[in-house]
Amino acid sequence: MSTPMTLDPEVHAILNEVVSDPGSSFLRRTPFRTPCRTQAPVTHRDSTLTRAERKLVTVYRHELHYLLLLKVQDLVLDWNARDGKLLRYWSNDWELRSHSASNDYSSRVTRNLGITSTTPVERCARKLLATDLHATSALSSTQAIHMASTALRLVPSDTARIYLGLVLFQANQPQSAQSVLRQVLEGDSNPLTRSQALQNIGMIRGAMKDTAGSMVANREAAYAADNRGDPAMSWYADALFSGDADQALLAAAVIADRLPTDHPSIEAFLGLNRFSRAGRIKRNDSAETMKRTFRDVEHQVQEQAWRIGHALLSIR
Repeated sequence: MSTPMTLDPEVHAILNEVVSDPGSSFLRRTPFRTPCRTQAPVTHRDSTLTRAERKLVTVYRHELHYLLLLKVQDLVLDWNARDGKLLRYWSNDWELRSHSASNDYSSRVTRNLGITSTTPVERCARKLLATDLHATSALSSTQAIHMASTALRLVPSDTARIYLGLVLFQANQPQSAQSVLRQVLEGDSNPLTRSQALQNIGMIRGAMKDTAGSMVANREAAYAADNRGDPAMSWYADALFSGDADQALLAAAVIADRLPTDHPSIEAFLGLNRFSRAGRIKRNDSAETMKRTFRDVEHQVQEQAWRIGHALLSIR
């Protein structure tokens, strides 16, 4: 990866050429097609690339991949925090933050890339995206899909697949989102990444009112990584809504094993709109089932699951 000592002095001119050349196609928005897991990254041998684009993907591939995903991450956090759907604790000791301010953004670029935020790479990346990288609200879900899929073409990483799945879901393309997320499960991903992909599939299944499918995905997410309580809480809630007391008791045991009674992720979970009275996902048709199931298990679960169940009882 390039550093301030090795940045090509011609890069600014090269990127400007990519932006201004009508024949440049790689970074232009095109109709989305779901990528396959085995799709190779774009190379300088691609006959559709211009000379400048070949230089771009040869020398500055990782810089642009990082900048694109960083922006998509900020968008995903902003959308989910605004809609009240964000599970902030991806693992029990790591809290996701809302999208960063510009100063923090610049420091992250410097820290992760070893280049300053005033380098030609970032200045021209803004032109390539046709937007200010800090202006989250100015970007549509279509633009976010373009950024995530471009990052995936540059470096086919599971992180890029997860973010692409999330922005596809945000753009009301749940089937495409699940297809991309399942590709993470087809590879040799680490336990945390696998768990994240499964939990996001669970979120999508829940949004599609497939509570049983959501329960299965969240259960697998909980077992995929042994230090995560969030998917276990979703698994527990889904089990209650599905009327499955046995699964509710299993999930409650996992919650108790992983989360102390005062863990802040419990409060964060209880504040999620998708399970609250004002939730975006309407579960009124299964609210009575949930109440009956919780009454069956409430004296067999520990305090964490007991609190979650009583909070869910307020659903109308």
